[in-house]
Amino acid sequence: MDFQQDEQPQPLIPQHQLEYGSEKKYLRLGVALGVFVLVAAGIFFFWQGARTLTVIQAGDANVDAGSLYPDFRVKEEPNRIDVLLMAIRGSDDPNGGLLTDSMILISFDTETKKAAMISIPRDLYVFIPPAGKMMKINAVYETGEKNERGGGLILTKQAVSYITGVYVDYAAVVDFDTFSKTVDAVGGVTVKRTTTLIEDKQWTQEGREDDQFWHIETSGDGSQAWVFEVPIGTSTLDSFDALYYARSRYTTSDFDRMKRQQEIINQVAKKMLSLGVLSNPFKVSELMDIIGKSVKTDISSRQILNYLPILQENASAGNVAEYVLDTSTNSFLMDGREDNQYVLLPRSGNFDQLRVFIQSLISAK
Repeated sequence: MDFQQDEQPQPLIPQHQLEYGSEKKYLRLGVALGVFVLVAAGIFFFWQGARTLTVIQAGDANVDAGSLYPDFRVKEEPNRIDVLLMAIRGSDDPNGGLLTDSMILISFDTETKKAAMISIPRDLYVFIPPAGKMMKINAVYETGEKNERGGGLILTKQAVSYITGVYVDYAAVVDFDTFSKTVDAVGGVTVKRTTTLIEDKQWTQEGREDDQFWHIETSGDGSQAWVFEVPIGTSTLDSFDALYYARSRYTTSDFDRMKRQQEIINQVAKKMLSLGVLSNPFKVSELMDIIGKSVKTDISSRQILNYLPILQENASAGNVAEYVLDTSTNSFLMDGREDNQYVLLPRSGNFDQLRVFIQSLISAK
């Protein structure tokens, strides 16, 4: 059924799966170069133990996609930890603030110490049984969160498990404001380009004066518009420019944007795991003040802290493979139109081939 504003829907997730504070026994967390908010959460607990993140802990059953999809089961892998990172505009944004603008699955093999970062396109179309309809994957978090506190994380994990065939252990969601403040706290990010990025359609009214990456162009009719441009070579972006770099897509594509998002996450993670940051208590305190107030996750701070040494050990190892699920040749996804909107659909009619492909990515030696 469709949820209406005047209805009081049944909980999307059984109430016993929304317990707060419980922990998964024998957790092995080692997401190399991974989710910078999770790394920061561990440092946060260490330095300022009196404070807590917004931790939504759930029982083991919540990641079994079979609880939503009876004909599908996915098994937990004892030597692997899989974390879903989501970015939203912010709950106070009236224009789709809970829609996931970015969704990245990070998979880490605790034996080989290799990791894979897989960007999931927001237009991927999937059936969500509690809602009783098909929807874009970027709307699943909003659907769950509007109907039950913590339901967004759990519902999205189940949907992503169903799509990818990967047992999603944990998830975290961060908003744009937290992202921007974190980038500034680590001193900006450095990006390297082999082509010039020019976005002259998406941000025509949102530029910034005295910024090397922005300029005004005047058209033939005399109208003026801001243009965002990052040149070939190495550039250091502050939070303002990094956010536009991560969100620009009108003159490129959503797939290209996902690659840039991965690049920025890698750069932030490296800086946060660097000795210069970890050895500076003032910098750590600043980061934790930023992150601790807004990140929602189902990983406890203590769990992250236990595995922080693994994160640091593997941060510079270069064992992270980056992938973007797209519609290129030999891809398992294709463009489509459903309900008068652009969507991405599995070429074969189901996700079987995509699941096999993703398993090959995360299991590569």
